Amino acid sequence: MNIELIPLIIKKRINISIFVVICLFFGFLYSIFSTPLYNAHVTIYPSESEQKVSSISDFGNMLSQFQNFSGFGNNLSSTTYHIKDLVESDILKQNIVQNKWFSLAFNKEVSLIEYWELDQNNYDSFFDRIKNSLFSIITDDLNDIRLSNAKNILETRIQVLEEDSGLFIINVLMEEPKLASEIANYISTYIQTYVSSKSTDRAKKNTLFIKDRLNEVEEKLKLSEDKLMEFFKKNPTIDTPALQFENLTLTRDLETNQGLYLTILQELEIAKIEELKELEIIQILDSAIPPIEKSKPNLILVLIIIFNFSFLMIVSFYFILENYFKKIKK
Repeated sequence: MNIELIPLIIKKRINISIFVVICLFFGFLYSIFSTPLYNAHVTIYPSESEQKVSSISDFGNMLSQFQNFSGFGNNLSSTTYHIKDLVESDILKQNIVQNKWFSLAFNKEVSLIEYWELDQNNYDSFFDRIKNSLFSIITDDLNDIRLSNAKNILETRIQVLEEDSGLFIINVLMEEPKLASEIANYISTYIQTYVSSKSTDRAKKNTLFIKDRLNEVEEKLKLSEDKLMEFFKKNPTIDTPALQFENLTLTRDLETNQGLYLTILQELEIAKIEELKELEIIQILDSAIPPIEKSKPNLILVLIIIFNFSFLMIVSFYFILENYFKKIKK
């Protein structure tokens, strides 16, 4: 006969309570004696200056149409950077790990490899060899292994949240409040510098491209002018249909090249302005400050999780024991 769950809980309430209390006690000890982690965060926002360059001039619509026609589209508005991808990039994590940070625990500047004491592990123990075999680690270079482990730890300490408004919140968890804020500010500065640098480089390449194109169109314009001038010299009077048609063709070519030249010249002026002005594509709204309260472990959250888990575990144990194992034994 199966024993129902509620009567079983009432019957074993003392044993269940003792087990849950013991688990809560160990959870309390874990929260008290485990290394606290402090959360520092920065908030950054993509600037509105990423709008099309053509919006700063009266001939913006003409330039936009010309870019679609001629294949220009090399302005900065076509360059997008996703902040989450930049934060999670391997090069940024490597820079953070290898950078020197002042630590109160060491009372000097140390890298995160030293801070987490990964430099003291030679990874030559029995369990390390098993781990290396399971994860197919093929290098014996201790520096590479330590760097990889430090980046893996750092990856668990950084969290990127994106709001519906486009605001990005970067959280950094570290053992020291000031260290957490310094790393968070380093990340925001890195992103701002990286995006601005790439955008400036793109603006310079765009300017050079337009200059080359302008030289080509200028030569075509000069050639059209020379052809039309030569035509007038040879034909002072245009009194035949053939000469009128040739004059119309040469004039049309001249006007086309002249319009093309003026459009590219205007595009060049915009590119020069964009190259010279300081771009603020990424705006740092809130810089990180050292937190005054620890973020992890959260005592209340730990106790709630342990209570639920231990209660479910002990109740499941007695339920299976009473309904299956004792039944089989009988």
